[in-house]
Amino acid sequence: MLLSQLIARLKDYRIEYYGSEDTDFDLQTVRYYVHSNKTISPYTLYLANTRRLPEPEENIRACIFCYGSRIDFSPYVGTNTGLVYLGEEVSSQELFNDLLEELTEVEQITAGLHVLSNALFSGNGLQYLVNQAAIVFENPISVVDLQGKYLAISDWSGEKDPIVEEAENGYISEDGMALIRRMKLDEKMRATGRAIYFDNPMLGHGTLLDAVYIQGIEVAHVMLQELGRPFDRFDPELLHRFCSMVAIELQKSSYYTRHKGVMYSYALSDLLGTPGVNINAVKSNLNSLGYVLKEDLYIMAIPATSYYSSDLRTDIILHTIQQILPGSLYSVYEDTLVFLFSKKRYEGFTEYERERLTRFLEANNLSAGISNFFEKLEDASRFYHQALTAVELGSRMEERSGLYYYRDYYIFHLLQTYEKNDRELRFLIQPGLIRLLYYDRERGTNFLETLGAYLSYPGQPARVAEALHVHKNTLLYRMKKIREITHCSFEDGEQCMAYYISYKIMDYLGVLTDSRGEVYDFRKNRG
Repeated sequence: MLLSQLIARLKDYRIEYYGSEDTDFDLQTVRYYVHSNKTISPYTLYLANTRRLPEPEENIRACIFCYGSRIDFSPYVGTNTGLVYLGEEVSSQELFNDLLEELTEVEQITAGLHVLSNALFSGNGLQYLVNQAAIVFENPISVVDLQGKYLAISDWSGEKDPIVEEAENGYISEDGMALIRRMKLDEKMRATGRAIYFDNPMLGHGTLLDAVYIQGIEVAHVMLQELGRPFDRFDPELLHRFCSMVAIELQKSSYYTRHKGVMYSYALSDLLGTPGVNINAVKSNLNSLGYVLKEDLYIMAIPATSYYSSDLRTDIILHTIQQILPGSLYSVYEDTLVFLFSKKRYEGFTEYERERLTRFLEANNLSAGISNFFEKLEDASRFYHQALTAVELGSRMEERSGLYYYRDYYIFHLLQTYEKNDRELRFLIQPGLIRLLYYDRERGTNFLETLGAYLSYPGQPARVAEALHVHKNTLLYRMKKIREITHCSFEDGEQCMAYYISYKIMDYLGVLTDSRGEVYDFRKNRG
């Protein structure tokens, strides 16, 4: 028990405190101080008459409760001694009994902590730790993240645990989340910084609730039900210490090792990687948390190869992007930073959002891919892979940082998929386009670039000329020569599509970037 907690409990005494400003003395037992004491234990509360106080020493950390005639306590101020003066009329025997009763709680806590510490360091994981906690508390216990997902629920052999039935879908029910908001339980718990007790109308009995913190960040809650035996007065303190053990157990995971304790959404992780996940339960959970999803959903992915090379911490990246895309849900899945966000139908990104996001990514050497929009949460995994594909192909082909949209790379994705089954992708290129490539290299012309622009802006000769920085008549002359070389008129959609896809294949194979160098040998495999 901390000295500050003990002082708060001794309400029948008039207390004056002197000495150390640090009151975090962790007291475990009480005894009378006598001058024959060779050593002073920082975990022992000493009782002494003011006439028999030890001399103040800065280097000795001790906690002393004293009584009797008032003396000058100023020498103890600023030392490592926590000195409590209780007045002249205090009975030392009554004080000793009162303190012993209070500190008996410490013995019970210590015994419980011993069992829980063994469970923590056994290496058997969070579920085992929670099961052992249920034995110590003689009550069922559960750990839930801030999105309402149950991380662990104790095995309970006593009276039926109602949490087990509620957690069938893996989450606190929507009614349960509404109760938490209505009773303002989170606010009360944060205000006290300790475990709080409340009568739970849904469970029909009392509950103790406390928070789990990692590096000062609230990441989960622990709920202890008054189902097996009535709570003892030491249960809140022991539960608070158990929360610290849960924090340690959570940090053992590879996620926390790599990402500095940032807590993420298990709901999104479930969508991305849990086969047969209950979509209705996830939707209900997101609704109860206030995530109102609009019609069009998007996935954005920042792979580890990108953010590991950035100077920014993971939590800074997540926080900044959530500011740019408010209401987004994030996760770290397969070592990738993943964001789920939604937009109204036909709305898409605003120019302001796109500019801020692109500027942030480029300034910090980050690359992100964005999927096409989708409507059903159960399709999140498929579109997650779209986002990954976009950033992979975009980074490979453009060699820069920034934002890549799958819609701009889907043809390259088709080519990549084909290439995995048949490495002779070059054989799909229209022969006329190969002749045009050789013509350019033999004569120093740039007809291939001209045709690429022409196919990119079909039916817009003025825009093509502007993109190539040539006069419209020059464009007309070039297209005449291109038709002669390729033996193609480019007058119907199928011709244009075939040549456009061939042009993209050449881009994918790296032929276009090397168009002014050595002649590409189409007889050799790529690479």
